[in-house]
Amino acid sequence: MGSDLVISSLRAPGLLHPSREDILMAIINGDDLANVLIGTNAADTIRGLTGDDTLFSLAGHDLLNGGNGADIMSGGPGDDLYIVDNGADTVIESLNEGTDRVESSVTFSLNVPGAFDVENLTLTGSLEINGLGNALNNRIVGNDVHNALYGRAGHDSLFGLGGNDYLEGGAGSDTLNGGQGADIMRGGDGNDTYVVDNAGDTVREEVGAGHDKIVSSVSLDLRVGYLVNVENVTLIGSADLNASGNGLSNTIVGNAGDNLLIGYDGSDQLRGGGGNDVIHGVEGNDLINGDEGFDSIITGRGFDRVVFDTPLAPDNIDAVQDFDTLRDLFLLDHAIFGALAPGAVPADAFVIGTAAADADDRLVYDAASGWLSYDADGFGGLEQTLFAVVAGDLPFTGSDFWVI
Repeated sequence: MGSDLVISSLRAPGLLHPSREDILMAIINGDDLANVLIGTNAADTIRGLTGDDTLFSLAGHDLLNGGNGADIMSGGPGDDLYIVDNGADTVIESLNEGTDRVESSVTFSLNVPGAFDVENLTLTGSLEINGLGNALNNRIVGNDVHNALYGRAGHDSLFGLGGNDYLEGGAGSDTLNGGQGADIMRGGDGNDTYVVDNAGDTVREEVGAGHDKIVSSVSLDLRVGYLVNVENVTLIGSADLNASGNGLSNTIVGNAGDNLLIGYDGSDQLRGGGGNDVIHGVEGNDLINGDEGFDSIITGRGFDRVVFDTPLAPDNIDAVQDFDTLRDLFLLDHAIFGALAPGAVPADAFVIGTAAADADDRLVYDAASGWLSYDADGFGGLEQTLFAVVAGDLPFTGSDFWVI
């Protein structure tokens, strides 16, 4: 039946000497034939309808939709959006011509000639289809059913949305979020971030494949399966969750709920967040911070550091167990303990008793009760503030404290 050539000649109203540069927006529609549609330097919307169409736009932020048929689409400079609904559709973009996106209802790869310079891909519809990235920093979003998303090279962001998805980041520091469903996520090389929101989610990391983090709204144990190769966990939300480390040096951060955080082997950094947490370092030289709340801190074996850096309050008192004055150390934030200068605590600023004995005393340890208090002015008019209860009737001195 032949093909049609349509070149837009729209003009902005009210102009005496219009030219192609005068056009602010053009809407160009083809017909049921095989059309060649050429846009403008404006923000064009070009639709091919049916037929095997060829769509070109010169510049601007364009929308190109070939419709039915095996279409060729090229947006030119600008941030363009391509609608793909046929596995034979071809998208053509050149280097440094904007940040472009493909919305596809069929399996689509950005790692093919023409699409090498497209950054983003969104899968649409209700079919189980797949999306593949390229060497750029891609954002790839699945639809609400089962998808396989591959980032390949680059620092990619993969979002599975609904369904039980498979996400693979490839090389680069990637973010993988399976969304709803029991998803499988494999980051590959690079420092990857995984978002876990389902107890059925599976994270697969290999030995030496980067320094990786899981952001989780469910409990996690890094000693299980491929999680043994993940270093860091941050719990989110307000549910009461647990997180356990592995043989690596882990950083584990709690959420607003009451958490159980266990470091196990390695020199770990454990931080409780909000809530009344139980934190156990176990092995290694650990850095433990209860944050806010009534926290229970168990240092364990190793040279451990217990941090106090949140405002002192009646509802912010930590219970400390297994503290060893030969190995362990309390770290006090100068912003909170302002009457103590940064560095070592002077011997005359520490006293064992129930109250300050003179104007120089700042830290008061009641060996009978285990109460550890801060007094900002010694014999002055300010009351001492309890900030920890330490088990064991320990032989504390000022050298067990360091102001940071």
